[in-house]
Amino acid sequence: MTEPSMIRRSTPISDEAAARLVSDAAFEELAADITRTARTARAARRPRVRPRFALALGAVAAVVAIVIGWTGGQRSAEALNFSRNGQYVDVTLRDPKADPARLRAEFAEHRMPVELEIWPASPSLVGAMLSWPEDPKNVKPAEIRWKDCGGIGCRSGVRIPVDLRTPVTVLFGRAPNPGERIRLTGDATAPGEILAGVPVVDRTVAEVVTALRQRHGTVEIYNLDRPADATTEGWDISAHVVPANKVKGTWRVTFVSSGHTSGAVGLVVSKTDVRPGSE
Repeated sequence: MTEPSMIRRSTPISDEAAARLVSDAAFEELAADITRTARTARAARRPRVRPRFALALGAVAAVVAIVIGWTGGQRSAEALNFSRNGQYVDVTLRDPKADPARLRAEFAEHRMPVELEIWPASPSLVGAMLSWPEDPKNVKPAEIRWKDCGGIGCRSGVRIPVDLRTPVTVLFGRAPNPGERIRLTGDATAPGEILAGVPVVDRTVAEVVTALRQRHGTVEIYNLDRPADATTEGWDISAHVVPANKVKGTWRVTFVSSGHTSGAVGLVVSKTDVRPGSE
């Protein structure tokens, strides 16, 4: 992956700041999951995983340990789509609602050294690949088409060498079960999300909240964006939570993320007021 960040938005919030908002906790949790799995299931070495994910936390990931060797073939009933492409196999998620155990069985049948993370995701991230190893010799996500995830960088699949011997880990988003907490949150204005197509950048908090209420949505958290006079480094958005009763309706909205429950969002705001005629 060549991009400096998986977050790509035309908004005032910086890529670095957004990456801290959505990446650090998820990466730490993923690393812990892999460590726990390795201790109980196998003693093989863990692959290095790119520490950039598209948002959020929640339930325990389904870690799928796979054996080595591509067997070829594709059955129409499979939840994963395996397509041979020269010396590579393109893998995409055909059925985002498939049980992780089913995905484990399919990967095992194809005998590829892949550890697959399947996390409950918000609508725009369902079926999207959100993380992959840094080593370009292992996988080539850049050659798989982009999926429309709004302001979040994601792919629709991953390209894996047929002779891969080093285990790799990739992360896909799946549809959450009823009542299940969403672990991967994305851009609340992306297709399928509660504010799909609604312009929110540089709008006031009051305007965005009004649009949200019209769609029966709620704000689960407010985070303060990096002030203009702050240094580029060292601003952790997730550490700057603003109580709802302290947020002014005239403050500027710089980004809206989908929330951890259906209909909820998170607002990233700037204390800069949006005044009439200033747009």
